[in-house]
This record gives sequence, C-alpha cells and structure tokens, in this order.
Amino acid sequence: MNTIAKRMFAVILTCVMAFGLFTLTQTHETYAASNKTAVYNNLRKLGYSKAGAAGIMANIKYESNYNPRVGGACYGLVQWTGSRKSNLRRFCARKGYSSASVKGQVAFLDHELKTSYRGLYRSLKTAKSASKAGYRFCYDFERPAARSSQSSRRASFASRLVRSL
Repeated sequence: MNTIAKRMFAVILTCVMAFGLFTLTQTHETYAASNKTAVYNNLRKLGYSKAGAAGIMANIKYESNYNPRVGGACYGLVQWTGSRKSNLRRFCARKGYSSASVKGQVAFLDHELKTSYRGLYRSLKTAKSASKAGYRFCYDFERPAARSSQSSRRASFASRLVRSL
C-alpha cells in the first residue's frame, strides 16, 4: 500500500507541476502579447508609420520580449543603461508615468529619438520598409555587439512582424 501511495503521489505531483508550468508559460505569453499591442498602439499614436513601428518592435522583441520591467544594469523595453536609464526614470517622474510601464518607456523612447537621434526619428516616422526600419533602429539606436549581423536578424524579423500588425 505504501508503494502505491508513493506512486500516486508522484503522478499527482508531476501533473500539478506540469499544469503549473503550462499556466506560467501561458501567463507570460499573454503578458508579452498585451505589451506588444500596447507598444504598437503607443508608437502609432505618436505618429510612427506601421513599418517604423514594426522596426522598433522587432528590436524590443530581441531586447526584452516586450517586458518593460526586465533587466538589472540594463533596463526596460530597449535595455537602457547608465545615464540613459537614469534619464528614463527622471523623464517618467516629470511626466507622471511609471518608469516600469510600457507607456512611460515608449514616451521616453520617442523623446530620445526626437532629441538625440533626429535622423533616425524622421526615417521611422515615414518608413515604408519594416526591414529597413528594423535594421536602422538596431544599427543606430541599439548598437549591439555583432552590430551588422544583429541588425540583419532584426530586420528580417521586422519584415515578418509587420504582416501580423
């Protein structure tokens, strides 16, 4: 009897753990999907073209998977660091946003583009190619290691992403 009870307990525990992991994955995917929609809607309200928004979003997918709270030294949707991370927090506090929110981070991203990346800002507002927008945002704004190959990867993702928006 003791062996049967142990086996049943093991089966039940396995089922509970599997269900719990499935629920956690579903919750994370739902969270990412709702943030993805919020990022897109905020970018479009700020006047970015559909292709420009897709280019930015492709990079956000790679940087944070649409999670505005992700990170440590690097933080947020586009992984701000150092003084830019501090500027994000100050900007959001001044404007009445939470620096951990999609809305606050997209507003700060727009501010940074308008003030420090004017050429990129203009091109993203009028972009007709999501691929080019994704490449330029990665190359000029994100500037990751392996810049060229990462920019190409994100450009490819942006061209697929724009079709689903």
